Amino acid sequence: MNVPGSFRHLRIAAILVVSVLAIGTAGYMLLEQLTFVDALYTTVGMMATVGLLVQPLSPGGRLFSIFVMVFGVGSLLYTLGVGMEFLIEGHLNKAIWRRYMDNRIAALRNHYIICGFGRVGSRIAEDFTAAGLAFVVIDDNEANVQACTQHGYLALQGDASSDERLREAGIKHAKCLLVATDNDANNIYITLSARHLKPSSNWQVPTVCYHLTLSADIEWRTWPFNPALSNFSIA
Repeated sequence: MNVPGSFRHLRIAAILVVSVLAIGTAGYMLLEQLTFVDALYTTVGMMATVGLLVQPLSPGGRLFSIFVMVFGVGSLLYTLGVGMEFLIEGHLNKAIWRRYMDNRIAALRNHYIICGFGRVGSRIAEDFTAAGLAFVVIDDNEANVQACTQHGYLALQGDASSDERLREAGIKHAKCLLVATDNDANNIYITLSARHLKPSSNWQVPTVCYHLTLSADIEWRTWPFNPALSNFSIA
């Protein structure tokens, strides 16, 4: 079960428990004329199969208690199972780490965004780390993102051409975005998306394009968005 799926199941479990509590409390207040506190107390007792009562129940109240016990126990067992799965599979640690990473990325200013963590992207990240420059990596490959975190890099998993993902990477406050995925068409699309989100004359978007040549070199070219870096190349 992935992290988003785990959160969804946890939300469902919480909704089930709260729903049974609300229905049980309202039902006892209506059927047995109990106060809110007494009705809540009785509902919790029935859900826990303890059978806590503040007064004897009417026949209708007993039938209603069967409903509360069945659905209450079911919702609690489901919540317990989801919670244990969440802890055992390590999703809690991942969620905490993801929140920590998101907070660090949100605090960045004048940083660099690297789209793609292949051969070129990883080399750029190494150079930036050596130079002490702050950067964020965006890659849709989970293995690449895990490699980033192992190196201590800030990283986001997802499509770099997505406006939402670029915003999460702090494109509004970034100094430069470097596009280095292994797909030329995708590189151009990311470049256009970045220009749309931040149409600034000082905004640099160098883009890597892969061409099949006899020397099998990788040529770093920038499109007209950034002519100042047009002669920069990586062999």
